[in-house]
Amino acid sequence: MQPSINPFRNAKGLWPSAYDDKTISATNKEGWWFEITLSVKESPKTVRDAQAGYFGDRSNKTQVIVYRTNRVHQGKYHGRHCVFLPADGYDKDEKVWIGLNSWGLSEMRPRIPCADDELHIYDVTIKSLVLLAGSGGYRTNMTCVKVLAPAPAPAPAPAPAPSRKRKPSAETCWGQEIAGGGMHAKVETLSTAFRQKFCPACQRGGLLIPASRVRVHDPLGSAAPFNQHGVGVWNTAEGGAPSPLWPAHRVVNQLCSSVGPKLVLLRDPTTATIPGLLAMPCAPGSVIAFRVGRTLQPTALPPLLLKS
Repeated sequence: MQPSINPFRNAKGLWPSAYDDKTISATNKEGWWFEITLSVKESPKTVRDAQAGYFGDRSNKTQVIVYRTNRVHQGKYHGRHCVFLPADGYDKDEKVWIGLNSWGLSEMRPRIPCADDELHIYDVTIKSLVLLAGSGGYRTNMTCVKVLAPAPAPAPAPAPAPSRKRKPSAETCWGQEIAGGGMHAKVETLSTAFRQKFCPACQRGGLLIPASRVRVHDPLGSAAPFNQHGVGVWNTAEGGAPSPLWPAHRVVNQLCSSVGPKLVLLRDPTTATIPGLLAMPCAPGSVIAFRVGRTLQPTALPPLLLKS
């Protein structure tokens, strides 16, 4: 992924921590545009452990290293430099870090002595990854968030007090059928409005749906999809689905007022190629946050943006 906007383009001499909690825009090789918020935290423990000869397992870390150039570049340069530190970027026998330089034609793999008392190593993680636009050029407010654990299930609503008045029939919350997450409160169908198919907790907090079950409709690959009426949550071939070649699904973000492309939620996760549908470009384990309105619309849930 290549950054396209650097908020510190002319800020020469800044430490990596200046990028902490800052947002940049970037594009990948497929032409998808993202907005990335970074976390950049110094890790003195990594420096101390290496000086003691212990490098540990760094396969799950992304780090950069700041070092004095006159200790590495034979005194040709003065000041400090920051380079990427690969997971295997060290020589345990010689007690040196081996960086990866991203610019210039010399010292592409600088060997940095661990004994340097002015080394600084930073852990870099992605706090949020927002899909801005796809390769077709559309823009959306969709947010892919990698979470450590599923959101806690909402507590069941207390049983209503007995009454002689006729109550609306109680039905299963569509949020439970679409996103799961434990037992949701029953829904009293006060009207046929889409929003009334969801329990109060889903109406307030929205839904988290695994990205593996979310597809983007490709208008060049199939006609505009729509939902069946009066048959429950899912469109199925048995019920006369408008798109019989698709597995059980629900079309969302499909209104004229919706932002971005039409989305299709699959009832069951699959890695198979489906005609007319494109897979979401999210990391494994990601979820898409939706809010409940006249349809399900992709959105961001700020509390989850702190998890990585």
